[in-house]
Amino acid sequence: MENINRCPNCGGTLTLSKNRRSMICPFCDSEFAINQPAASPEAASNSNRTVLDDRRYNLLWDFDYLSNYNKDVSESLLSFIHCTDELVSSDAIKQYICSRLLNDNEVAGEGVNEDLISELKKRLSPDFLPDEKIIAYGNTAIFSKGKEGMVVTNKRTLFVSKKKYNYLMHTDIHSVKMVISLKLPAYYLNGSLDNYLMTMGSHFKLQGAMLALAFAYAWELDPKRERIDLVS
Repeated sequence: MENINRCPNCGGTLTLSKNRRSMICPFCDSEFAINQPAASPEAASNSNRTVLDDRRYNLLWDFDYLSNYNKDVSESLLSFIHCTDELVSSDAIKQYICSRLLNDNEVAGEGVNEDLISELKKRLSPDFLPDEKIIAYGNTAIFSKGKEGMVVTNKRTLFVSKKKYNYLMHTDIHSVKMVISLKLPAYYLNGSLDNYLMTMGSHFKLQGAMLALAFAYAWELDPKRERIDLVS
């Protein structure tokens, strides 16, 4: 195989397998034997495609710069790209999050650490919307003990801070500002400090995937909406 560090299928950063005989993409699970022939032209053309759908997004991020900034920023951004560009639908992104990213006791979703979801529902239940379901939840870090985090439901994104929270309906999302703070990725929905998609410990892939999930719901709930601006 040619000496590449990008997955020809989704553009993710390849990592060396434990037996050092293949390269593995942690985003789409593709595996490439190191001694196999170069990728087909079809796969190569996929790796060079335009990032994201410019009919849905006004692409103002410097993707090359951000995806090579450092490992944490790259993980978050490439997870977002993989979910938005490859998985696309909320159901597919939800399945990816629950099966691949909710792997410790600080994050939760459908069928994963549902005791955390139950506790969260008790706190938020007085203001829950009809037919609203919590899809994914993550604490900011292990020391927060559930007092601070982010929740994506099938209707809105909630930003929990101690006993208070605020939210943004998915249909009201019109932009997201990406900022690198202390070398960590941060996303501000509609450019507001109150709508901050925080880093959840070291769950940078989850951070990017939850942003993509909110966007997927935004388009599914309002297919004729205006494009979402990706600004920095």
